[in-house]
Amino acid sequence: MHAFEKKERFALFFNYWWHDLWNDMLCSQAFSELFSSVRNQNTSFYLAANNQDFYELFHLPLSLKAFAQYQTLNVAVHIVTLQDSPDQWSYMWGSALFSSSKIYKQRIGHHQVHFAFKWLWKSCCKIRESFSSG
Repeated sequence: MHAFEKKERFALFFNYWWHDLWNDMLCSQAFSELFSSVRNQNTSFYLAANNQDFYELFHLPLSLKAFAQYQTLNVAVHIVTLQDSPDQWSYMWGSALFSSSKIYKQRIGHHQVHFAFKWLWKSCCKIRESFSSG
C-alpha cells in the first residue's frame, strides 16, 4: 500500500492504477476478480482512461463477477475529467507534511494487548545486589 492518496482527480500519467489509492481504494483489491484478468498490472490511469476499447485491458472472456466489476469500473473511469493542472498530493492522514510517527501508526496500527502481558511487563524481577562485606 502506498502512503500517498489522490485528493483531486487530475491527470494520473505515472500512477499505477491498480496498485495506488484511487477514490480511497486499491483497485486491485476492490475489483479483485477483474484484476485477475488484467493484461498489464502496471497500466497507468491515464492510459486506461484514454483507451478507446476499455475491454482490451483485460484477457477475455470474463467471469460473470469480473464482468459486473468491469461495468462498474468502466463507468467510474469514464466520468473522470482529466486536466492538465498540477497534481495535489497529500498523505493518508490529510497533511502534505511527512511524519515518520504517523507513517508508523498507519502501517502498524494500535494493538490491544492482553492484560496478562501488561502484568508480566510490570512485574519484571530486578537482580538484587548485596553490598555486605564478607
